[in-house]
Amino acid sequence: MNLIRHGLAAAGASLTAMANGSPVIDRREEGDELPPYPAPGDEIPLESGTIHVLADGDRGRAPTVVLEGGAYGVSSTWAWVRAEVATHTRVVSYDRAGLAWSDPRSGPRDGVTIARELRRLLECANEQGPFVLVGYSLGGLFVRIFADLFPEDVAGMVLLDGAHPDQFHFAGGFMRTALTAIAPVFARSGISQPAGSFSELTEGLPIRQRYEAEKI
Repeated sequence: MNLIRHGLAAAGASLTAMANGSPVIDRREEGDELPPYPAPGDEIPLESGTIHVLADGDRGRAPTVVLEGGAYGVSSTWAWVRAEVATHTRVVSYDRAGLAWSDPRSGPRDGVTIARELRRLLECANEQGPFVLVGYSLGGLFVRIFADLFPEDVAGMVLLDGAHPDQFHFAGGFMRTALTAIAPVFARSGISQPAGSFSELTEGLPIRQRYEAEKI
């Protein structure tokens, strides 16, 4: 049961976006309630809407590390990592469009769009590259696309349990159906939250950050 539950939770991220260009679902719709805490970082206006960015460490220390979360991962889930990295260099985490404090947006949510949005975000936030990109799970595919599109902006890349671009090619039967059809519906409806799909991913976080991460 746990295997199925976590498979559905991962599927809610619609990982096929990186494999075949299909859309990635935004978690938050217009008018949805935000976490009760104020945004801890800066809200950067882009052409597509406002994006929440949380940066630590002295500006100008290089290289700047950029943290890209997996699936519905938000800036809050990087609390311990961000604090540790900030003792050595500049570190940036953010909430993709439609997550936590970032505005939802319409239009394509494929990996190329997200990578381009990240580059524009870093530019508008006055963060200086080249960057070390860190991608967890689905985020691993996003940072790989970023590196392909903007190699001059990348000093290095770290993949943490990164999703494989061909993983759906090898998934068959029920799992493929779950990952591409069933779980996105569950995620949009909120079923995955009371089922505890994300709780194990937030264990050990500070109380505030855990609440934020589980209430996206």
